Amino acid sequence: MLRDFVRPSTERTDPAPAVSVAALEQSDLAAINRWLSVTRTRTVLIVLFALPALAYFGGLDLQWQRVSAVVLIAACLSPLYYWWMRAGRDLRALVYVQLIADTLLVTAGLFVLGPEGHLFRYFYFMTIVPATMVSGTCGLVMTLLSAGSYALLLVYAPLEAVHVATEAGLFAVTVFIFGAVGNQCFFYKGHLRDKNRELVTSGVRVAEVNAELQTAVETATGLCEVSRAVGESLDLGVVVDRLHSVAVERLKTDWCATFLVEPASAAGYRLLASRGLGNRTSRAALDSAFWSFGVQLAAENLVELTELRPGSPEARALQGWPVASGLFAVMRHGNRAVGVFATGYRERTGSFARHQRELAVGIATQAAVAIENSVLHGRQRKEAETSAALLKVAEVVNAKLEASNALDHLAALSAQLLRCDRVSVLLYDDEHRTFRVAAGTDRTPAVEHDEIRALDLEVRDFPLLAQAELEGWAQTFEGDTTSWIESPWYGRLGLRSVMAAPLRVRGSVIGMLAAGSRDQAGPFDAEARLLLTGIAHQAAMALENGRLVRNLRAANSLKTEFISTMSHELRTPLNAIIGYNELLGEGEFGTVTDQQREICGKVLGASRQLLELIQATLDVSRLESGALPVSLEALDIEAMLAEVDAQLPTSLVKPGVTVSFATDPSMPCMVSDHAKLKTVVRNLVHNALKFTDTGFVRVEAGLDDEGQHLIIAVRDSGVGIEAEGQAIVFEMFRQVDGSDRRRHDGVGLGLYIVQRLTTLLGGSIVVESEVGQGSCFRVRLPVVRANPQSDQAAVSEPAAITG
Repeated sequence: MLRDFVRPSTERTDPAPAVSVAALEQSDLAAINRWLSVTRTRTVLIVLFALPALAYFGGLDLQWQRVSAVVLIAACLSPLYYWWMRAGRDLRALVYVQLIADTLLVTAGLFVLGPEGHLFRYFYFMTIVPATMVSGTCGLVMTLLSAGSYALLLVYAPLEAVHVATEAGLFAVTVFIFGAVGNQCFFYKGHLRDKNRELVTSGVRVAEVNAELQTAVETATGLCEVSRAVGESLDLGVVVDRLHSVAVERLKTDWCATFLVEPASAAGYRLLASRGLGNRTSRAALDSAFWSFGVQLAAENLVELTELRPGSPEARALQGWPVASGLFAVMRHGNRAVGVFATGYRERTGSFARHQRELAVGIATQAAVAIENSVLHGRQRKEAETSAALLKVAEVVNAKLEASNALDHLAALSAQLLRCDRVSVLLYDDEHRTFRVAAGTDRTPAVEHDEIRALDLEVRDFPLLAQAELEGWAQTFEGDTTSWIESPWYGRLGLRSVMAAPLRVRGSVIGMLAAGSRDQAGPFDAEARLLLTGIAHQAAMALENGRLVRNLRAANSLKTEFISTMSHELRTPLNAIIGYNELLGEGEFGTVTDQQREICGKVLGASRQLLELIQATLDVSRLESGALPVSLEALDIEAMLAEVDAQLPTSLVKPGVTVSFATDPSMPCMVSDHAKLKTVVRNLVHNALKFTDTGFVRVEAGLDDEGQHLIIAVRDSGVGIEAEGQAIVFEMFRQVDGSDRRRHDGVGLGLYIVQRLTTLLGGSIVVESEVGQGSCFRVRLPVVRANPQSDQAAVSEPAAITG
């Protein structure tokens, strides 16, 4: 019977249910073992009291004393069976042990009764009935055992007692036996009842768990689809449309809508988009009746409307909406309410399913994040577009900084970026307290634009300009009650909306940037305001930078003119001093002593040094002003170095210092600027002699390994340059030793001129030095070979540059 009871489950191949079936079988086996022990005790008590009564009232000669001894033996075995179960032994074997033992004890009891034992032969049902409940095999075994035992009883016990028994006795024995069997089956009936109750309870619990799991699965699946839908785009319209599509599909509802919080509106919300409500509803604005409903939503987070009752606050809030029921879930981002997600049915009323409520809350949560990301992305995109527009304005302004029509270009670009019909740059006349259009652009005929340019605009006629100066920005538009512009000007300008921003320089307003539109009758948005104020700032900077550039160029021109004039005026008397000093030292004005001749030599050296400084200053001025063109001609490097050697002042070469020049014999004739290259080499040699007290100064010229570059290296064994000083030696007016007590004179222009001239010739210069080991300045110039058939003609006159 047990196997028949659990067979539908044992036919499954899943190993997990098989474990449960085995547990059920063990549970039934334990119940049957307890049942046998309990019924055995009851049966013992029944036999002890019933057999004497049957002998007395039934007129039967029963040996009930002997039978009582047998049943007591059977009762004494029950503790052993309980011990077997507690020890965890095989329960199926214990069933067989109990049934076999009981069958043998029944047989023993019937033998003890003698001939009357045949009256109690149905007592074998006490073991056959529970055996059939264990299994078919057990029932068959116990049936055969009982049949064999009864056959022995028939052989050894005569049947006389059956014939002599009275009808009342036979009836009493039958009632006794069937009562004992019924008592035995009662216990197992209780077990089956409890088991069925547990199974029903478990089934109900499993159904509830399955329902919960199904709800969780549907909610999770829906949220995954929502997450995938809203995560595929950052465009707000696309996000909301995909959200509604997935929501209607997963919730199995007829309509859905998304509201955004808008404190400025009477309803506190505005309808962003809807699906399934019709175009009329989607375009309708929420009225003040929605306010109280919105407060309820914010307080409860989820509101379920099973039915819209006429006259209720919910019905008034959704008046005119073709809906019968709805779920309203608040969309929250952090602790802030972003809006409300709503869904429901147009005709069906009643409660929503649990998974619908959970999914609506999940959709609202994800929608809040998606909408916030979309809004943030849109804001960042607008800011990026505004920044790009302002960058474009800055590029135009900087590119046309000195152009006479720079402001016109700025106005044209501003009109394009602001999508306006008219943009004007107005400059303020502080003396007359008027504005005049200095530049602008307009789609109207040029005659009208030129006419407006000729007008002086009184501030009192345009309060908009005064308001813009006060607030930093101002606007007026058709229907605006502020009247920032006198009404006659609206008709004259043909504009429906105007905005203006001040041009400020160092805190003072120098003008205004005004923009107007003929199509837009309403106010401008925040993006237009930000863009206009940014362009106004750029325009103010352009005006100020243009003024500064003009002043700077004028000052630079004056400086160049001054340096040229002063250099000429200083060189003229200085050349006279040098000439007279040479004549004086040579004795042209009379005999001079050795001491006087020495003094004349010192004066001559100092005068030449001063002349070099003046010439270097003039050269720097020419370099800075770009007045030194490159003059290309055929150049013999060896001859050029020989000229430098021949023109070295003897006063620069200290005793103990040797000067040498070496040129690669295979050096080709090349094209370069003779005067500039000679100045580069001469300044490097003079610099090396200045810092070399003993040793050598060596000049080497040759080609690099590829033969594409000329390398001129000037080496010395002088004091050397520390690593920090090598980074500044080519800067203007910079010297490694800048103290007042330095040993070597100069103002720091020689190496600066070398670096500038080398760059002008298309080359580069580097220095390698170590303190106490000397220095090496290496000039690298591209080789342009001269035509061997004819000399290279000079492009311009060589500039005489000395250092």
